[in-house]
Amino acid sequence: MIYLEIKISGRVQGVGFRYFAKRQADKLNLKGFCKNEGDELVVIVSSGEKENQKKFLEKLQRGPLFARVSKLEVKEIPEFQAEDFKIL
Repeated sequence: MIYLEIKISGRVQGVGFRYFAKRQADKLNLKGFCKNEGDELVVIVSSGEKENQKKFLEKLQRGPLFARVSKLEVKEIPEFQAEDFKIL
């Protein structure tokens, strides 16, 4: 298991990005949460198998149809517990 904090900048609010992230996380059996921060930032904290996290990052780089990702920052974080993936 790896634990990540992912910060996505660009046109990522008002385009369904958090719901897109949740759908992808659920498909890949990832746990954690996503939330909006500031005007152009979505923060995601996720835990899961390394290969599933890699697939998740690939999906997030593209985002939903009307999103435009300008920057994706990823860092490993300490272990945490979550039952599922939530939108905050």
